[in-house]
Amino acid sequence: MNRQNWRGFVCLVVGVALLANPLYLYPDNVSSETAVTFEGKQIDEIPHHGQLELDLRYGNLQTEIRWCPGNGRECAIAEALASGQTLRYEIPSHREPGDYDEPFPADYDYIRLGEGAGGYYRPTQTVEDESVVLSLEQVDEETVMQAAAEEYHSDRPLHAAVENGTTTVVEDEVYWDGAILVERNGNYYVVRAVEKERYPTGWGWKAPPSIAIEAMRLAAWIGGVALIWRAGEWTERGR
Repeated sequence: MNRQNWRGFVCLVVGVALLANPLYLYPDNVSSETAVTFEGKQIDEIPHHGQLELDLRYGNLQTEIRWCPGNGRECAIAEALASGQTLRYEIPSHREPGDYDEPFPADYDYIRLGEGAGGYYRPTQTVEDESVVLSLEQVDEETVMQAAAEEYHSDRPLHAAVENGTTTVVEDEVYWDGAILVERNGNYYVVRAVEKERYPTGWGWKAPPSIAIEAMRLAAWIGGVALIWRAGEWTERGR
C-alpha cells in the first residue's frame, strides 16, 4: 500500500468513525437515571378543568373517575340513568339470579356529569323479578375523594411533597409521573410531576446541555463526510 492509499485508508476509517458518532457519544440508550420533581398542593375539591384533571382521570389510579361533559353515547346513557331511568337486563333461562351477585364490570368507578358540585355518580346493580337492573347512584364529592386518595405514609417517596411542598426522586423509585391524590389528617393534596431531568451515569460524565450534544454530533457528521471525501481523493492519487 503506497502512501496515498494509506492516507486514504486512514481518512476513511476516521470518517466512518465520526459518522457513527451518535452510537457512542451520549447515545440515547446510555446508562442514565431520571430525576422527577413532584409538587404537592392542598385542594378542597377535585379539579374540574385543565391538564390536572386529565392526569387524575387517566392516571395510574386504582379508582377510575370519568368526566362526561354531555357528548357521546356513553354520556347519553349515563345522563338517562342519573335522571332516574334504569337499564333492565333479563336473566337468561340457563342462568340463576345468584350468578349476578357480583356486579357487572364497569368502565369507571365514578362519573361526573355536567358542571358544578353534586354531579358525581357511581354504577349500581340489583336483581329484581328475574332481571338485572343497572342504574346510577348519586354520591357527594367527599366520597369520591376518599375512594381516589391514597393514605399518607411518610416513607413513600411521592408523599414527601405533601410535607415539604416539593420532592425530587429517581424515576425508578416511583410508579407514576402524572398526578395522585393523597389524604392526610382529613385534608387532601394533589401530588403531581412538574419537572423531569435525565442524567447520564454510564461513564460518570456530567451531562452537557442538549444543544451542546447536538452541536458535537453535527460537527462530527460534517467532519466525517469531509474525511470520506478526502479519502476518495487520496485513493485516486494512489492509483
